[in-house]
Amino acid sequence: MSEISGVVLKILSALISFKACIKYISVGVILLIAWVYVEPELAKLNISNEHKSFVLLMVSVGVGALIGQVISTLFEILNSKWKAKREIHKSKKQKTIDDQASAQKQTNLDDFMLRKFEAAFPHMPVSQRSLLRELTVTDKGVDILNKDYSAMLKHEYIQSLVHLTKSEHLVQINPLIKDKVTIEWNQSLNERIIEFFNGLTSDSEHLLEILKYGNSEIKVKKSIVSSLSKYSGAIRGEADEGGYWVWFDDYILEKFQEKTGHQYIDEIFVDKSRLCA
Repeated sequence: MSEISGVVLKILSALISFKACIKYISVGVILLIAWVYVEPELAKLNISNEHKSFVLLMVSVGVGALIGQVISTLFEILNSKWKAKREIHKSKKQKTIDDQASAQKQTNLDDFMLRKFEAAFPHMPVSQRSLLRELTVTDKGVDILNKDYSAMLKHEYIQSLVHLTKSEHLVQINPLIKDKVTIEWNQSLNERIIEFFNGLTSDSEHLLEILKYGNSEIKVKKSIVSSLSKYSGAIRGEADEGGYWVWFDDYILEKFQEKTGHQYIDEIFVDKSRLCA
């Protein structure tokens, strides 16, 4: 028995992997159980002690190796699942870190662009500022061959949505600067309203009366409609054959209505028959 055991132990001792260790332990446990519980039963059989020991050893080694293989396989399956979960967790964690870094990078770029725009806006041509203000209300078609508009596209103040023609694009304002432009525009409109009412005279009051709903027949002083430029540009006029066109400047009508509580007509034509000295 000692010779056979020695051979088996030498074979097992040569296996140094984790799986071999599991098998070695399993064989040892099964051998111990066999010697304690099975060997006494084998003594009843009519075979030599050497054969009994050999059978006991072979069965124990086989069963132990089989159990060790099962344990090793289960461990490998569990270990594989654990590694897979760990990789998923690691991947998610890395993705979160990457997303945060990307978001921070984009935030820094947005902040830089916004600071650059705030510095440039007061010095931009009137055409560019006017376009940006209009784009806070609705998208608009523009000719990108126009240098002012092409420069705005280049600096990403406006964004092209679709080609309408070869040179005309439907554009929108960059959402990043929209609030800034809206705030500045409202401030500008409010300043013009304040300027108009701070210089309020009987003539300017009469001008507002002309533009009220329901006052389409009242007499109009020619001196008022022929010199509208003095009213801060909030209300404009132009001579035409047979009379004068009078209108509120773009987007300022609502401010007048908010200020006075009255409803006004956006644009009227004053026939010469209504003019008086």
